[in-house]
Formats: sequence, C-alpha cells, structure tokens
Amino acid sequence: MEFEKLTKEEKNRYYEEVSRDIWQCVLMCADVFPEGVVEDIRQYLGHNELGLAIESLAYMVIQHEVSISRDVKAAIMRTFSKMGYEEDEPEQYCAYKEQLGAGEG
Repeated sequence: MEFEKLTKEEKNRYYEEVSRDIWQCVLMCADVFPEGVVEDIRQYLGHNELGLAIESLAYMVIQHEVSISRDVKAAIMRTFSKMGYEEDEPEQYCAYKEQLGAGEG
C-alpha cells in the first residue's frame, strides 16, 4: 500500500483499523504485563504512534518472556504486516517474528 496516495478519509480508516487491531492484541495479553504497560500503549495509540505501540507491545512480550497463544502471536505479526513492516522493514519484521516465536505452538 502506498500510504501517501491515500485520501485523508482512507488514512483515517487505516489508523482506526490498525489502532483497533493493536488494542485487541494488547487486551489479549494485558493481564500478564507489568503495571503501566497497557496505559503506555494506549497513550501511543491515542497519539497515532502506531509503530511505537506495536513495537512496544512486541518488546514487552519478548522482554518479559510472556507466554501468549499462537493466535495472539499471529495477530501481532498480522498487524506488523498490515503496517508494512514485512515489505518496508523486512529485517525488523523477521526479527520480531523469530523472537516472538510466531508460527510455533
């Protein structure tokens, strides 16, 4: 997707959709995060800092060795992909995929 070519309305829909996807991922593992993490990510989303939000989510899962289901890992990786990481940041995308153990049970 060429984000720059989207209309303002399309960009707004994109931000809303990706924010919702990230927030759903957060809610699926919020109970295992240290205090303050969920609020930090919520604030990032509130400021349309989608990259910071998804990277913080992945970092917290990895850093705290949070045990999450394959479905949650897949949802996080789908969101990274939807945000263009797979094409625009392939090394970073692959690193998160490996560190999250996405695709493993």
